Amino acid sequence: NNNNPYHKFNNQSGKHNNNNGYNKYNNNKEELDIENNDKKLPIFSKKKEIIEQIEKNRVIIVSGNTGCGKSTQVPQFIFEKKKNGKILITQPRRIAAISIAKRLSYEMKSKLGELIGYQVSMISHFSNDTKILVKTTGVFLEELLHNQLKYSYVLLDEVHERDIYVDLVLALLKNYFKEFPDSPIKLILMRKMA
Repeated sequence: NNNNPYHKFNNQSGKHNNNNGYNKYNNNKEELDIENNDKKLPIFSKKKEIIEQIEKNRVIIVSGNTGCGKSTQVPQFIFEKKKNGKILITQPRRIAAISIAKRLSYEMKSKLGELIGYQVSMISHFSNDTKILVKTTGVFLEELLHNQLKYSYVLLDEVHERDIYVDLVLALLKNYFKEFPDSPIKLILMRKMA
């Protein structure tokens, strides 16, 4: 299925399968295919609007159908605009967190653990230079409980699932924003379209 933006990433040829989620490109056509597939994702048409809303507001909600590109494209939109800010993406499950980190490193042509990294449970793969970090919601909750909020952008993904971790994170962030009304941190809630 050539319309599937994940087709090349998930193929079984082994061309794009390695432990770090990124291969050097030997073929410019493959690079173009990735860029063209990203631009076909429904979220891409909303790029300008999403960036404008993030700049104007402290908290925004991004709603979209599964597969529209929220999880992989929104952090890239932000990074393109604000390269100095540190971006956190939360995922409710470990496998999803690792998969998103691998996909981002692949799309952004960066070795996993450098520009893009992840932390799930006791497993982490990131460096001091990591700008986009994917964590499980539970790991982020632990950070919040210890008052360690060191990100410019916090993207809470799959908030529609409303599990205990998401609810606690939202409550703690609400309190944080009340306590620090001038904090520059931006919160982006990403949810499935109702």
